[in-house]
Amino acid sequence: MPKATGRAVWVYDAKSRTIGSTMVADGKVYLATEKHLIVLAAGKEMKLMSRIDLRAASWVTPVAANGVRYIASKNYLWAVKQ
Repeated sequence: MPKATGRAVWVYDAKSRTIGSTMVADGKVYLATEKHLIVLAAGKEMKLMSRIDLRAASWVTPVAANGVRYIASKNYLWAVKQ
């Protein structure tokens, strides 16, 4: 939110419950929901980059380490490298 107005720059409706926090890495915002991993461009314009079916609910915050993104879901651990 800009300090001057206090208004949101953009809002994304995930259409699913989110429990973990977002993660920002390499110019992208990662948001895990009960259905998908949402990848948005980090910036002043809302841009959906990807919506990945996790095949199970994710209740934790994604983690980035050594160029790999780790996303845990109820049944799986995903490791994604760019």
